[in-house]
Amino acid sequence: MDHRFKADADSAVLDLAVAVDSASAGARFGWVYNGVNGTGTYHPRDIFWARYTDDNTITISRGFDGQNFPAWVPGVDFSGVNE
Repeated sequence: MDHRFKADADSAVLDLAVAVDSASAGARFGWVYNGVNGTGTYHPRDIFWARYTDDNTITISRGFDGQNFPAWVPGVDFSGVNE
């Protein structure tokens, strides 16, 4: 497992690539825990998702920009788990 902290910024970004340690294709998943600086009730801005876009990159995405956000981005590699 690897994780990175993304500092509170990037208000105009919808998709952000985050470099992580390498993980094996077919045995990995990306995750994101996020915050959003907005205080209104427009909730699509706080919906985020994550996915590996190559062996060393998790791309985090959201459906609405305009607010800065911090995030923890963990990547889980299950390649060492026995079947």
